[in-house]
Amino acid sequence: MRRSTYEVTLPDPPIGDRYWLGAAHGWLVTADADSAEVRLVNPVTGQQIDALPPVATIAHLRGRDAGPVEPGYDYEIYPYDWRSEQPQPNNPPRPIPVMAGELAKHLHMRGFLSSDPSRSPGGCCIVVLLHRLDYELSFARVGVDERWTWIGRRTWYADVVYNDGDGLFYALTVAGGIHAFDLAGGASAVRQTTFLQNQVHDDIDTDTKYLVQAPGGGQEWLQVWRMMEPVPTPDGSSSSTCLKTTVWIKVFRVDVDTQTLVETATFGENTNHALFIGCNQAFWVPAGEHTGVMPNHIYYTDNEEYYALYYPESPRDIGIYNVGDGSFKQFRTPRPWLNWPLPCWFIPSLGT
Repeated sequence: MRRSTYEVTLPDPPIGDRYWLGAAHGWLVTADADSAEVRLVNPVTGQQIDALPPVATIAHLRGRDAGPVEPGYDYEIYPYDWRSEQPQPNNPPRPIPVMAGELAKHLHMRGFLSSDPSRSPGGCCIVVLLHRLDYELSFARVGVDERWTWIGRRTWYADVVYNDGDGLFYALTVAGGIHAFDLAGGASAVRQTTFLQNQVHDDIDTDTKYLVQAPGGGQEWLQVWRMMEPVPTPDGSSSSTCLKTTVWIKVFRVDVDTQTLVETATFGENTNHALFIGCNQAFWVPAGEHTGVMPNHIYYTDNEEYYALYYPESPRDIGIYNVGDGSFKQFRTPRPWLNWPLPCWFIPSLGT
């Protein structure tokens, strides 16, 4: 890895003021700040894809065109599927009213892709959104679906991975379980199975978790859990600034047979890889093929959603973790522009 900085001319319309929801296959999943519409952007080629359903079709969202909302606001976010008119308990939570320019930060959390949309058969790929209020999932097929499909109220999710081998999306729950989803058939054919039961680790619990297949094309799955905690700011307390740093990272091997997680200090049999995690979809880099990339290390940038939501101007925590000995070191001193949008790792794609 060359320690150099390169300037890239970003495409129009500008993406610097958008919300970056994720990165995969060389593409960014972005949401417009003023309308929260989801658009795929290749920052290298400048190509943009906006053939996704309007954000107002997400089941938890109601705009003015779908009915009255609280005066002075443009949308209401519901904590349940209000369209299904399912019975609710006494005193159900009230919807959250938001203005159009604030919708993205109150609704979107992460975005995931099944493939490179420029190289997918027929130009179609599946986009999965992780969104509020309750860490739920909705999906749409690019250029095919007219509405976002809510996968359903099953649990709170933390991460999503697409498996090329079986064509399924694997969703990691906040409780450490894994659900497998078949989304290829669209809204009428969603199928879900439990791949791993929820885990109980009260002493090391954290909402920030990542799911990844072991390097080298193996069938083994790994979970990475990361904890961030506040640290004193240089000038003492501040109402507008909060500094957080990663205090521990733990790697677990998924034992499907025993339905348990086993903590490990390696990435499995093939340890000559480095893992890159953050708001991007996690990916591996062979250390031997890239100068400066250290094997059995995790390169991370923070994507703790509520930290980013409430303190977007705070510097992001970017560092390197040694899985073998548990040590940390800073990747580079955070620059002023490494705060918002969230910095993320990605491998460029020159697909057209």
